[in-house]
Amino acid sequence: MTPDPRRNATVADRGPIRLADTIDRPDAPGPAIERLLWGWREVLAATGIARRSIEREIAANRFPRPIRRVGRRPFWRPIDIVRWSEGGRS
Repeated sequence: MTPDPRRNATVADRGPIRLADTIDRPDAPGPAIERLLWGWREVLAATGIARRSIEREIAANRFPRPIRRVGRRPFWRPIDIVRWSEGGRS
């Protein structure tokens, strides 16, 4: 029986372990898990609009406001962004 080199490795050797790594990997087995809240990365990808433009739209009340902030990071409900992008501007 050959020893598993990962067992004796330290956490620093393997790099940081993040929950997002298991969710975001398209090659991971099993069904994809949809995020409950979207951050900037998901909002920018869904809308195709630059971050600064979205910030201006929020200030002008033409884009959904974030429902939650963690520190300075805003988070939106995906349904709000989808409705906005389909023309149901809020």
